[in-house]
Amino acid sequence: MHCMWSKWAPPNERSRLSTFGLSGSYIGSMFSLSFGGVIVKLLNWQAVFYMIGSIGVLWTILWFLFTAETPDKHPSISDDEKEFIRSSLPQVIYDLCFLIII
Repeated sequence: MHCMWSKWAPPNERSRLSTFGLSGSYIGSMFSLSFGGVIVKLLNWQAVFYMIGSIGVLWTILWFLFTAETPDKHPSISDDEKEFIRSSLPQVIYDLCFLIII
C-alpha cells in the first residue's frame, strides 16, 4: 500500500491515508472474531471460513476492477483530478517502488 500511496496521494495526506487504509485489516479481524461465534452457533463452524473467504474473494475482485497502479492508468478519474495529483507529487522516477527523487 505504501508504494501505491506514493503514486496517488499528495505528500501532506499520505500518513492519514495510510493509517486509514491499513486499519482495515484490524477492523476485519475485529468483525470476524466478534461475529464468528454467532455464525458458528447459527450455522456451523465451516460457515465462518466460507463467509470470510467469500468476502475476501469479493474484495479482491472489486480491488482489481476499481484500482489502477497510477492515476495516469486509471480509466475513470477526470483529467482535472489527474492533474491535481500529478502537480502535488514531487518529480520522481518509479522503479519497482524504489523512489529516486529528482
